[in-house]
Amino acid sequence: MEILRFGVKPDVYIRLVCARASLNDVVSIAEAAKSGPAKVEFYPIPNEPAWTGEGLPPVGTVCEFMKHNSPPAPEGQWTVGDIRYVSDCTVIIGGENCEHVHHPRNCSFRPVRTAEQIEREERDKACRQICVDAGGAVTESEMKIAGRLYDAGYRKQVTP
Repeated sequence: MEILRFGVKPDVYIRLVCARASLNDVVSIAEAAKSGPAKVEFYPIPNEPAWTGEGLPPVGTVCEFMKHNSPPAPEGQWTVGDIRYVSDCTVIIGGENCEHVHHPRNCSFRPVRTAEQIEREERDKACRQICVDAGGAVTESEMKIAGRLYDAGYRKQVTP
């Protein structure tokens, strides 16, 4: 007898108990039920601590992911999605009107960034660009000066 767990919602799983030697070829609950006596049970998932960004995100987590070397998204582009299925060999991520299926080692995952984190990253990127445009090295002291310029409202002007 084998037990399969299918993620239905972030807080509910379906447990299928089926009298069968192996369910490796079963692709749906209906197909499993046809294979012999079966019982379907719904049960809540116990509260688990929030995902901190370590390891693979659990089912139901909304996070940012990046597929390595994947068109059409250029390298380094993070996309928000919700995790719908996770195993050692497959991760299914829901996105806008689609699902992405990848091998977990071909993706990076991180928690969704807050507005403050995004603002801080944009500020750091702008400060680095100020240092490069000024012809200097990106050192800690130059980053402090660039940060002061950025905070004072100085920006590179685009010439028409």
